[in-house]
Order: sequence, then C-alpha cells, then structure tokens
Amino acid sequence: MKIRIESLLAARIAYIRHVGPYGMGNLEAMRRIKEWGRENGLMQGEGMIVGISHDILGRHYLNAADMMLEL
Repeated sequence: MKIRIESLLAARIAYIRHVGPYGMGNLEAMRRIKEWGRENGLMQGEGMIVGISHDILGRHYLNAADMMLEL
C-alpha cells in the first residue's frame, strides 16, 4: 500500500455525520450530502467530497462517518 500525504487549502465545508454500523449508513450519508449539494447548486466544477470513518470507543463494528462537501 502506498501512502500519500497532501496539503489542502483552507475551505468552507458542509458535512453530515452518520453514527452506527459500517456499511449502508455510510453510503446513505454520502448520497444525502451529494443530493443536498446538487439541490443547492454546489455539485459543479472541481469541488471536493471527502468521507472519513472511524471506530467509536474501539468497537470495530460501530463508526462515526463524516461526509464533507467543499462549498
């Protein structure tokens, strides 16, 4: 596995958080932030979408997932 480190410029973001089991909830959160971005005219050009998931309290089956859309 190759790891890349990139620096990003400061940006305003909108985000939605899913807390629960990994899987479909994460996909639904991504779908919802994209839908919101399209409805508000933000899914044009070269914007960035980022998803970050992490375990909660070391429980491998439970996560908090933040799906972010650059404004």
